[in-house]
Amino acid sequence: MSSMIKYIFNSVKKNLVLFSFYILLSLLSGGLALIIPQLIGGFVDLLTGLTARENAYQVLTLLFIVWAIQIALSYVYNILAVKLHTKTFFNMTAKIIAQAKRLSIQYFDKDSSAYFAQRINLDVANLLNFFLNTVLGVIMNVLLATFIIYVMFGINFFMSIVTLILIPVYIVIHLVMKRPLYKSTLALKESRDEFFSALNNQIMHIKNIKINSMIEETDKFLSVKYSPVITTAVKNAKMKQGYSISELLAKYFISIVVFIYSLNEIINNRMTVGEFTVLNTYVGMLVANISGVLTFGKIYEATSVSYNRLKEIIDGEEMTDGNIALLKINHMTIENLSFCYDESSDSAALYNNLNYTFSTGKIYAVTGDNGKGKSTMFLLLLGLIQNYKGRILYNDCDIRDVNMDVMRKENIAVVTQDLSFFYEKISENVNIVASEQKKANEYIKALHLSKFFNGIDEEVANLSLGEKQKLIILQALLKDADVILLDEPNSGLDMQSTNNLCDILLQEKMNKIIIIITHDKALMNIADERVCI
Repeated sequence: MSSMIKYIFNSVKKNLVLFSFYILLSLLSGGLALIIPQLIGGFVDLLTGLTARENAYQVLTLLFIVWAIQIALSYVYNILAVKLHTKTFFNMTAKIIAQAKRLSIQYFDKDSSAYFAQRINLDVANLLNFFLNTVLGVIMNVLLATFIIYVMFGINFFMSIVTLILIPVYIVIHLVMKRPLYKSTLALKESRDEFFSALNNQIMHIKNIKINSMIEETDKFLSVKYSPVITTAVKNAKMKQGYSISELLAKYFISIVVFIYSLNEIINNRMTVGEFTVLNTYVGMLVANISGVLTFGKIYEATSVSYNRLKEIIDGEEMTDGNIALLKINHMTIENLSFCYDESSDSAALYNNLNYTFSTGKIYAVTGDNGKGKSTMFLLLLGLIQNYKGRILYNDCDIRDVNMDVMRKENIAVVTQDLSFFYEKISENVNIVASEQKKANEYIKALHLSKFFNGIDEEVANLSLGEKQKLIILQALLKDADVILLDEPNSGLDMQSTNNLCDILLQEKMNKIIIIITHDKALMNIADERVCI
């Protein structure tokens, strides 16, 4: 638990001023909550005594002032809490995402991006709520409970002893329910996240669903995915209700004892109505505080699920880079390369002792059936998959010794089939260096993108698939990299644009290594060599 608290606090303390005021206001609010019962009790005793009317008005006035201060503090406290929560939420989420970007891409292959987005969003929110509400709440509850017990013993010793007997009851309830509640909460979280992933996937592909008339089938699929959510939700609800009912029984028992005992004490003039009011209020507060402290265990179990899932990313094995930074890539060599995604199965091997060399000044067409590892070859050449056997060399350097992050940023341009962009506007996604303006204009014209570079800065979301494909190609060409990797670059392009792309690649190949995954005859015809996988 200490590691979880420490991890959250490291993010919270970046907003130390806000956090300090948050704590201060919590203490002030708690102090006022303790004063109010005393004022109400004193006021009741003044009323029942029918004396010191002026004193009663003074107490009532003071009570109104305390209430007004409490309302004002509540407003400021809640606004402050929102600021602290939102700022810390961003700090934590940004840190998790930054770490995720350093992991192997294979880590994210098992689940959809929507699933991970949902997990990170909910898990970070759970951790924050746990720290800001539960942990700090427990500390406040302990402080308040200590003060309340002290005051209660001053009012009535016997009732204080009876009330304290409640503590072991709550502890037993917590110990009995702890493990089953953790398991049911974990099952519920996982089933919800899997359903959300399936739901998001269908939303993203509604167009294809309609094209293929798969509405009924996808509805059934969602229903199947949601069935575990219902089952786990009901089981979790039963667990929580069992916990809550046990707590309520203990709470009502102590309340009954307080009322019966206090009635007898008031009848025998050993307790005033005002003292009963204070005692009853404090007993209720104490029960709530004890419940809050012991509920910590219940909430902790749920939160630890979130923390453990985030730890998978936090402690995930990062991709390693070497220190060598090459100024230029002249050739790329594959030596005795063997790789399979499932290392336990030889039949799943994509490559067995593959050897090949890609040299500057040539265009290579990589061909082969689907699923044979053409796109995987790009990931290997980019250094994004590292658990392979054999060697991959840039010039004569093993890429395990090369700073591949620098290489991918400066020396390699890639066109993938994923038509995604980092920014909303076209101008934000295409960087045209002044010295390359002439070439940029030539390529823009050849790819029929001129209308987007004549003063109207269109949003990428408004482009057609073909226009997005052209923009991706333009991005890669304007990078002026030593290596250009293109995965089915003409999908979505018309014949004229494909022919223009061929002309551009022939023009670019003199000082570059160009590797194209393709089944298109026009692109294969411009290749100097074909690599069949």
